[in-house]
Formats: sequence, C-alpha cells, structure tokens
Amino acid sequence: MGKECGASSRGWLATGETTLNDIDIADQRVAAVIEAIASGNVAPGAGSAGALALALATACTRKAVNITLRHDPHDEALARAGERLECIGAAALAGAEEDASRFAEFVREKDAPTATALVRAGERLDRLGIVLAALLDEVEPRVATAVAGDVKAARALCDAFATIQHQNLVENRQAAGSA
Repeated sequence: MGKECGASSRGWLATGETTLNDIDIADQRVAAVIEAIASGNVAPGAGSAGALALALATACTRKAVNITLRHDPHDEALARAGERLECIGAAALAGAEEDASRFAEFVREKDAPTATALVRAGERLDRLGIVLAALLDEVEPRVATAVAGDVKAARALCDAFATIQHQNLVENRQAAGSA
C-alpha cells in the first residue's frame, strides 16, 4: 500500500478495541476465501462477503481514477480521491477480517460484550460504505468516459454491500439483544 492511511490500514475502523486477526482474509487467494465462505464453518460468512464486495467496489473506483489521472495528471481532486480510496479499500479488507473474527467469537461466547463488539464492527463497515458511496458521487462525473463502466461496477458492488450489510446488522442486533 503506497498511501499511509493512519497508524495502520485499520485506521478507518479504529475504536480502541483489540482487533482480532486470526482469519487473515486479505492475504488469501480469492479461491481460498470463496471456499472459506462456502464452508460449513461459522465464519467467514455474509458479513465478510459484503466487506469484500466493498473492497472490490473501491478497487473498481480506484481503477477509473488511476486511468483518468494517467490522461489528466493535474486533476488534484481525483488524486485526493485516489488516496482516500486506497485507505477505504484497506479498511474494507480489514473489516472483512474483523467481521469474521467477531462473529466467530460471538458464536463461541454468546455474551453481550462479544455481541456488542460484533455490532460495532458492522456499524463501522456500514459507515465505510456510506463514505465510498459519497466518494463515488464525487468522482463519477470526473472520470474518463472509457472507464465509466468501472464506476458503474463499483456502484453495483457498493449497493450489494449495502444490502448485505443492512441484513447483517439487523441479524447481529437481534442476536445482541438476546445475548
């Protein structure tokens, strides 16, 4: 990662809580992540899949920004957007890992503190999706016509994330209420 996004790539998700990293989704091959989500294990699951959709949305947006900047390197607003996108993508990957870890911990412990940590992780991811959606609105009119499809793909992936995350938060809040 070229851009410093704070103390760590998890800067967007910083809460003062310990982040669990035993899943390590970001460093896995795509096929391994898909297989892990499809497995009979409790995690990773839909929350991680949604966060990965958000990371892919960010990647598609970054591609459109980077290609446009190659043709118009003086567009400072797009350059700043590219830096923000890099941080959002890293945070989305970190969120995929955190969701999987927090959910597995909740299933093991079934108590209020782990339920609360799971919901908070989901809320951070939800806010990250809102940030990306707003950034998409900013960059879409500025990108080159040749990469407009990448932005449309990004928007579709961001919308998919929002749908998944909404349902995930509903279910996790219900679980937290019964923990």
